[in-house]
Amino acid sequence: MKPRYLLPLTLLSASAAFADPHGYWPLDENAGTVAPNLVPGGTDGALVNGATWVADAQRGQVLEFDGVDGYVNAGTIPALGTGDDFSWSFWVNNAQGTTSNVVVGNRYSPTTGVDFSPREFVKFTTNQFEWHRNGAGENIDYADIPNGVWLHQATTKNGTLEVAYRNGLAIGSTVITQGTNNAQPLYFGGDQTNENWQGRLDDVATWSHGLDAQEMVQLARGVSPLEVQSIPYNSVQLADVFDGAALDAGNWTATDRGLENNAPVGYDSPLVSGGQVTLGGTTSNQYWFGSSIESNQRFSSEIATEISVDRVSLEGSGTAYRSSLWILGDNDHYIHFSQDIGENGWQFNANDVGGAGTLNPTGGGNNLSIFDAIDGDGGLHEMAIRAVPTGNPGEMNFELLVDGILGGVHSVTNFPSDYQVVLTGQARATGDSVSAVFDNLRVASIPEPSRALLIAFGALGIALRRRR
Repeated sequence: MKPRYLLPLTLLSASAAFADPHGYWPLDENAGTVAPNLVPGGTDGALVNGATWVADAQRGQVLEFDGVDGYVNAGTIPALGTGDDFSWSFWVNNAQGTTSNVVVGNRYSPTTGVDFSPREFVKFTTNQFEWHRNGAGENIDYADIPNGVWLHQATTKNGTLEVAYRNGLAIGSTVITQGTNNAQPLYFGGDQTNENWQGRLDDVATWSHGLDAQEMVQLARGVSPLEVQSIPYNSVQLADVFDGAALDAGNWTATDRGLENNAPVGYDSPLVSGGQVTLGGTTSNQYWFGSSIESNQRFSSEIATEISVDRVSLEGSGTAYRSSLWILGDNDHYIHFSQDIGENGWQFNANDVGGAGTLNPTGGGNNLSIFDAIDGDGGLHEMAIRAVPTGNPGEMNFELLVDGILGGVHSVTNFPSDYQVVLTGQARATGDSVSAVFDNLRVASIPEPSRALLIAFGALGIALRRRR
């Protein structure tokens, strides 16, 4: 018997898509050497040597590994190319300290007991998600899994982007350049009798698609892998197609906000014409002053929300210029998503003063290499930020998308309780010019605000019950 959180009825809608697992091993048996896979046709796990069922005070029945020769053989995962999606998820209680041993995954070929040629494997250790292909690793480093504490660990692969999560919060990512050539063994607790790990596992699951941040949060809050689902952002909080004769003063305030400086430097006033808004002009100072419009409405950090806008065009002259979509809590807390022609292309800046999410808050920012091919394309692109709270105060995941393609995920841990949406045109240095044209701004949440408390209660497990 183990605790689990029921998904609130408000989430169980026909428009939501359940994320059917590729494999799911609850690991809640009392005896025997079989760990059933609840996915029809899936491979059951076979317990070998020192893998034993135990009653855990927090999780109920779980599987314990001795760190000597115990493991579970749970079949395989397919070869994964750069265009393939996949996800791994499990609850873990470490008893071995920092180690490169296999918690979930593999190290060697199952038939030879030595490396594939060229070397490739996929494994979770206590301090890395290791992706090896063609004899080299493209890994995600994360903080050590501590001893004696249950936590939720997961990684999602969306094409070439791999993101690691812990307790629903993104903790690292990498962009891979090559896939694996062979189906990889899936072991729990060691690669057969190699690299054996000591600790406890529960609720191991895999998916043949990349889970989003919403789904990762649900898993970390105790939703069963059979019930986790992606829910549409369909409750519109703000929409503006900029079809008036001037900026809608009810929705927006024009400001001089830039990434590095806020002051008048000769930019043009925001221009609404032809159903679009243009931000920019020529700057008389440096660096990165801006012409912005900031939403008068503030949006709750406790509700999963998608902010999207059509960046119609970006033009300019001089050393560098950019168009930006921000989520702005305050001057010390923001995510700034931009295309910067002349300096680093598609990128983001993050400030999380007092938290763990500050990462290049000004200047060139953090490159989103998935979009490198369109770094210099100033044409029409949809920009979007999905703000996904974990349910813990101040914790947010920000998913960054261009034309519906996920380019990066960044997390913060000390974000304010609400925020504004900002659009900006910026030029870098004195005499540089910029013209950033936007249309079709939309802020939509899940679910509608009247249900926000139910989402929060569901995330915190108010509907706690026990399975089996």
